[in-house]
Amino acid sequence: RPSSSSGPRPCRRLRSNSGSGEIFDSNGDMQDRYGYKIPETLLPQYTDWLEATKDENKRRSESEANAPILYSLSQPYFDFHAEQLFRDGVPPSLRRSLYLQVTGVGNTIARNRGRYDSILAARGDDLEESNSAREQISRDIKRTFTGNARLSNDNALAKLSNILKVYARYNRQVGYSQSMSFIVLGLLLLEFSEEEAFWMLEYMLSLMPDCYDKELSGMKADVEMIEYYVRAKLPRLHAYFLRNFVDANFYAFPMLMCFYVGYLPYETLFRLWDRIMYKGAIELFRSCLKFLFHMQEKLIALGTRDIDEIMPAIIEAHLNLFDAD
Repeated sequence: RPSSSSGPRPCRRLRSNSGSGEIFDSNGDMQDRYGYKIPETLLPQYTDWLEATKDENKRRSESEANAPILYSLSQPYFDFHAEQLFRDGVPPSLRRSLYLQVTGVGNTIARNRGRYDSILAARGDDLEESNSAREQISRDIKRTFTGNARLSNDNALAKLSNILKVYARYNRQVGYSQSMSFIVLGLLLLEFSEEEAFWMLEYMLSLMPDCYDKELSGMKADVEMIEYYVRAKLPRLHAYFLRNFVDANFYAFPMLMCFYVGYLPYETLFRLWDRIMYKGAIELFRSCLKFLFHMQEKLIALGTRDIDEIMPAIIEAHLNLFDAD
């Protein structure tokens, strides 16, 4: 680690009993619990956040504290405790099981037991995804896991390929869109099985109707809605975007398409997903505005009109949002 005053201050060593789930690669670089290297400039902020949230995450992971919540999720109407859990953040160890329960995907899998395997094993032109979808999937899967220490292997690539091919066959009207590979990446990071990840993908895409077909009409309407609320709620930022010709399609379109995978630190990303699973796609749009609110002063202070500088600054500002609270 650099120790000079000109570089980032050294990362303090986590206590051995911190329960943070960190690992260090062969070079001694710290990775988050999902297998991604933490940029050195963000190490102090990241480790401070881990220490600050350690006890709370442990408390919310205890089975006794979650017993009423688990019972609530099996009832027709969820109670306040369940809403509070998804609002404050689901403990990582519970995300897979609670996502399946709160979204109803667990029941969907039970009703369609074996369907995923049958579609995957099917042959013939009537079930095959189009040649263009096959070729695009083959290209995309090779770059989806870039930089991940856990999923950069043939087994993970095969899982990703299978899920995307099955979806292209399952929903031939939509087929395959590049952003789908990143959504599945997020699901695999949460340790969903192939079958579970497929049905979770189907559920998440259903929250955004007409957003993944060839016309992308739903996504265009959603981006227009984001722009409307930026103008109404963040007028100074909207004026800055207008002066510098920053269209909402530049910053909102790609992030909404992939549910923010790759645009947020993964701890923050899955806190956003917690809310989406409980409340629906409205949380995706609310969070988009919240992120822009937190970064607007930094963007306005850039002092540049070059879109090639503004867009990287917007992306970097998102990647610095480690503290989801």
